[in-house]
Amino acid sequence: MTINAPDIVAAVTDAFEAYEKALLDNDLDVLDSYFWTSEFTIRFGVAENLYGA
Repeated sequence: MTINAPDIVAAVTDAFEAYEKALLDNDLDVLDSYFWTSEFTIRFGVAENLYGA
């Protein structure tokens, strides 16, 4: 097992930074692209659980 493989660390860092930027910019199209479009998707909120795409 390889720990902290540079290519994996770079890919995860890039994904994290893009998601963080979308959160800060309130870019809903980008945020939605990070979720699987499926009836099996469950999104947990503070006061609710949302099911489906």
